[in-house]
Amino acid sequence: MKASQVREMSVEDLNISLKDNFEALENFRFRHAIGQLENYKSISNTKKDIARIYTILKEKELKLNTKMKAASVKGDVKSTIKADTEVVVKEVKKAAKKVSKGGAGDAVKEVKKKAVKKTVKKEKE
Repeated sequence: MKASQVREMSVEDLNISLKDNFEALENFRFRHAIGQLENYKSISNTKKDIARIYTILKEKELKLNTKMKAASVKGDVKSTIKADTEVVVKEVKKAAKKVSKGGAGDAVKEVKKKAVKKTVKKEKE
């Protein structure tokens, strides 16, 4: 399943598909264990599909793709990416200063949280 196909699905359909993929993966593993599985690639493909579905669900939860779609309609994709990157770079620089001062503790986790919050705030605007 391609990512573009997964993005077109609703959240309910994604959850159903996720459940189906887990059942298929269990079936493939069982058939592999008893030596009846002919196409071993199906196990890795199913794992990739599961990961892809989780990723798209997370995107929909955070509404990350809506901003990129709006920007692509306007042709501002590069500027949108650049603005988001600048926010992350600023947060990383702040964390680096904390680390150099000896406050390394949870600086990286803090930076990630702040960067996500700022990105989500910008998307809401």
